[in-house]
Amino acid sequence: MTNYDPVIKKISDYVHGYSSSDESLNEAKTCFFDSIACGFMALEHENAKKFIELDHIKYSTGNIRVLGTNVKTNAIEATFLNGLFIRWLDFNDTWLAKEWGHPSDNLAIILALIDHLKNK
Repeated sequence: MTNYDPVIKKISDYVHGYSSSDESLNEAKTCFFDSIACGFMALEHENAKKFIELDHIKYSTGNIRVLGTNVKTNAIEATFLNGLFIRWLDFNDTWLAKEWGHPSDNLAIILALIDHLKNK
Protein backbone atom coordinates (compact mmCIF):
# COMPACT_ATOMS: atom_id res chain seq x y z
CA MET A 1 0.00 0.00 0.00
CA THR A 2 1.25 3.48 -0.86
CA ASN A 3 1.83 5.88 2.01
CA TYR A 4 0.37 9.20 0.93
CA ASP A 5 1.21 12.54 2.45
CA PRO A 6 -1.17 13.05 5.42
CA VAL A 7 -2.38 16.42 4.16
CA ILE A 8 -3.17 15.00 0.70
CA LYS A 9 -5.00 12.10 2.36
CA LYS A 10 -7.10 14.49 4.47
CA ILE A 11 -8.00 16.56 1.41
CA SER A 12 -8.88 13.45 -0.57
CA ASP A 13 -11.00 12.04 2.25
CA TYR A 14 -12.82 15.36 2.58
CA VAL A 15 -13.52 15.65 -1.16
CA HIS A 16 -14.72 12.06 -1.50
CA GLY A 17 -16.87 12.24 1.62
CA TYR A 18 -18.32 15.71 1.07
CA SER A 19 -22.04 16.17 0.75
CA SER A 20 -23.69 19.53 0.28
CA SER A 21 -27.03 20.94 1.25
CA ASP A 22 -29.34 23.02 -0.92
CA GLU A 23 -28.56 25.96 1.35
CA SER A 24 -24.79 25.69 0.82
CA LEU A 25 -25.20 25.31 -2.95
CA ASN A 26 -27.44 28.40 -3.08
CA GLU A 27 -24.90 30.35 -1.04
CA ALA A 28 -22.09 29.24 -3.38
CA LYS A 29 -24.15 30.36 -6.41
CA THR A 30 -24.80 33.74 -4.79
CA CYS A 31 -21.08 34.22 -4.09
CA PHE A 32 -20.17 33.15 -7.63
CA PHE A 33 -22.60 35.55 -9.31
CA ASP A 34 -21.63 38.37 -6.93
CA SER A 35 -17.97 37.90 -7.89
CA ILE A 36 -18.76 37.83 -11.61
CA ALA A 37 -20.92 40.95 -11.27
CA CYS A 38 -18.04 42.73 -9.49
CA GLY A 39 -15.83 41.80 -12.44
CA PHE A 40 -18.27 43.27 -14.95
CA MET A 41 -18.77 46.44 -12.91
CA ALA A 42 -15.00 46.94 -12.66
CA LEU A 43 -14.94 47.37 -16.43
CA GLU A 44 -16.74 50.67 -15.93
CA HIS A 45 -13.64 52.02 -14.18
CA GLU A 46 -11.06 53.49 -16.54
CA ASN A 47 -8.16 52.61 -14.24
CA ALA A 48 -9.19 48.96 -14.25
CA LYS A 49 -9.56 48.86 -18.04
CA LYS A 50 -6.03 50.26 -18.45
CA PHE A 51 -4.63 46.87 -17.45
CA ILE A 52 -6.00 45.34 -20.66
CA GLU A 53 -3.94 47.83 -22.65
CA LEU A 54 -0.60 46.78 -21.16
CA ASP A 55 1.62 45.72 -24.07
CA HIS A 56 2.45 42.27 -22.70
CA ILE A 57 -1.29 41.58 -22.43
CA LYS A 58 -2.45 43.37 -25.57
CA TYR A 59 -0.07 41.39 -27.76
CA SER A 60 -0.17 38.02 -26.01
CA THR A 61 -1.97 35.14 -27.65
CA GLY A 62 -4.13 32.41 -26.26
CA ASN A 63 -7.67 31.17 -26.01
CA ILE A 64 -8.56 32.03 -22.41
CA ARG A 65 -11.27 34.69 -22.14
CA VAL A 66 -11.16 37.83 -20.02
CA LEU A 67 -14.46 38.64 -18.30
CA GLY A 68 -16.73 41.06 -20.12
CA THR A 69 -14.31 41.70 -22.99
CA ASN A 70 -13.38 40.30 -26.38
CA VAL A 71 -9.85 39.70 -25.12
CA LYS A 72 -8.44 36.18 -25.30
CA THR A 73 -4.99 35.62 -23.91
CA ASN A 74 -2.88 33.01 -22.14
CA ALA A 75 -3.98 31.46 -18.86
CA ILE A 76 -1.63 33.51 -16.69
CA GLU A 77 -2.66 36.88 -18.11
CA ALA A 78 -6.36 35.96 -18.11
CA THR A 79 -6.16 34.81 -14.50
CA PHE A 80 -4.45 38.06 -13.53
CA LEU A 81 -7.02 40.23 -15.34
CA ASN A 82 -10.06 38.27 -14.19
CA GLY A 83 -8.78 38.32 -10.62
CA LEU A 84 -8.10 42.04 -10.86
CA PHE A 85 -11.61 42.73 -12.15
CA ILE A 86 -13.32 40.43 -9.64
CA ARG A 87 -11.57 42.11 -6.73
CA TRP A 88 -11.45 45.69 -8.07
CA LEU A 89 -14.58 46.86 -6.25
CA ASP A 90 -14.10 44.93 -3.04
CA PHE A 91 -10.36 45.21 -2.50
CA ASN A 92 -11.04 46.71 0.92
CA ASP A 93 -13.65 44.09 1.74
CA THR A 94 -13.74 43.28 5.44
CA TRP A 95 -13.38 39.53 4.96
CA LEU A 96 -11.93 38.23 8.20
CA ALA A 97 -10.27 34.85 8.36
CA LYS A 98 -7.06 33.19 9.47
CA GLU A 99 -5.64 33.63 5.98
CA TRP A 100 -5.55 36.90 4.08
CA GLY A 101 -7.25 35.55 1.00
CA HIS A 102 -10.81 36.21 0.00
CA PRO A 103 -13.12 33.41 -1.21
CA SER A 104 -13.41 35.03 -4.64
CA ASP A 105 -9.61 35.07 -5.06
CA ASN A 106 -9.76 31.48 -6.32
CA LEU A 107 -12.38 32.16 -8.98
CA ALA A 108 -10.04 33.70 -11.58
CA ILE A 109 -7.88 30.59 -11.88
CA ILE A 110 -10.95 28.35 -11.90
CA LEU A 111 -12.39 30.35 -14.83
CA ALA A 112 -9.09 30.10 -16.71
CA LEU A 113 -8.89 26.36 -16.09
CA ILE A 114 -12.45 25.85 -17.34
CA ASP A 115 -11.64 27.75 -20.55
CA HIS A 116 -8.42 25.81 -20.98
CA LEU A 117 -10.12 22.44 -20.55
CA LYS A 118 -13.00 23.46 -22.82
CA ASN A 119 -10.54 24.37 -25.59
CA LYS A 120 -8.54 21.13 -25.43
